[in-house]
Amino acid sequence: MRRLVTVSCVVALASMASGCGGGSSSGGTCVGASACGGDIVGTWDITSSCVSLSASTFSSFCPAETASFSNLSVTGTMTFAAALTYTATTSVSGAATVSVPTSCLTQQGTSVSCAELDLLFATNPAFSSAECTGTTTCTCSLTFSNQTSTETGTYTTTPAGLLSQVAADTSGSDDSNYCVKGSTLTLTSLPGGAGNTDSAGQSIASGTLVLARQP
Repeated sequence: MRRLVTVSCVVALASMASGCGGGSSSGGTCVGASACGGDIVGTWDITSSCVSLSASTFSSFCPAETASFSNLSVTGTMTFAAALTYTATTSVSGAATVSVPTSCLTQQGTSVSCAELDLLFATNPAFSSAECTGTTTCTCSLTFSNQTSTETGTYTTTPAGLLSQVAADTSGSDDSNYCVKGSTLTLTSLPGGAGNTDSAGQSIASGTLVLARQP
């Protein structure tokens, strides 16, 4: 589950001219569900989400850069096949505030002004709105455009309720507690995973998804 958020949000931020540095999380504390296992095979609609995302150390160019997030929400569907493959088609909505010291806007002899950074974000389809202002620090207020992305891969489960997913592009893995009760599936991310840790080994995204089984 963490990669769904990380791919949709963080990659968009990392595409800026100088990358993203240290960061803080949003969404408060998500209450995780206990693992109980169950039959996960089927197609599930995401009915609610609690997501916390930390943009930390995406670029070594400027550790003073920061990014914070608010009102993050995940929607979409996830399909777990009996052949132990999965497909997740999701979109993430929410907002971000990125603060970049102007000293970081010069890379390899090329300088970018705060106004030019504003234009970079404003023309990026990942954002529905963007505004950057400031002198010594360029602060950008961004709203994600709720773009849809699809991830495929393989998965395994344990009777105790551990779900392990490996993306087909081999860019990362994801471990979650899962619990199926009736037609409801709850996924709660676990720390770690090669696709969800920063250079300090800290988790980038965490949270809980509640899904309903399609008829």
